[in-house]
This record gives sequence, structure tokens and C-alpha cells, in this order.
Amino acid sequence: MKYFKITPSRTAARYEIIAEVFQKVTENKQPFEQKNQRGRFARYGICPSCLNPIQLIGLYSESGRRPYGRHTGKNIDGLPEWNEDKRQQWLLEIAEKLMPPLEID
Repeated sequence: MKYFKITPSRTAARYEIIAEVFQKVTENKQPFEQKNQRGRFARYGICPSCLNPIQLIGLYSESGRRPYGRHTGKNIDGLPEWNEDKRQQWLLEIAEKLMPPLEID
């Protein structure tokens, strides 16, 4: 995904996943930046659609690839509790947008 939120609300502002924007809106503070199980810093946000925690991938990478958000599938300290039902609903909404309606004769 291209966007993240810092407040778990449908009406909250969403931000593009870019290092400069992340730094400005989060000030690199907890819970948006924290050490993971490997002792490395990981960056997090909130999914704009299902309001679950997402990890921001490639935010400071020099690979030339665009950074993106990926659902964590688990709770992240300080962020909304992971809710699989909300994620499944989000996936259904995406599928409905992508699939053409069935024509029944």
C-alpha cells in the first residue's frame, strides 16, 4: 500500500509512505519506530482501510524501489490491536472492486 495513518480513525489524515513524511508526522518516536525481535529498527503505521498495524518496508532503502506498507498480522506495541476480521473485510472490498459483476442469463 502507498499510504499510512498515525491515528486509528476512518476520518484521520493519511500520509504517503515516504521517509521525509514519516519523519515529519511521527518524529521517529514510539510506537511508529521501535526495535523488532532482531534488534533492528522497524517503522510502523496504521492501514488507512482496515486500521490494522502495518510495517513500512524500504523506507530508508537505497535500492530505488518505492517504499510500501505491509500488514503485520500481529499486535505491535502502542498501535491498534490486530483484527483479522477487519483485514478480511478489506480484502473482500478490494476483490469486489476488481471483479466484474456476474451476468446471469
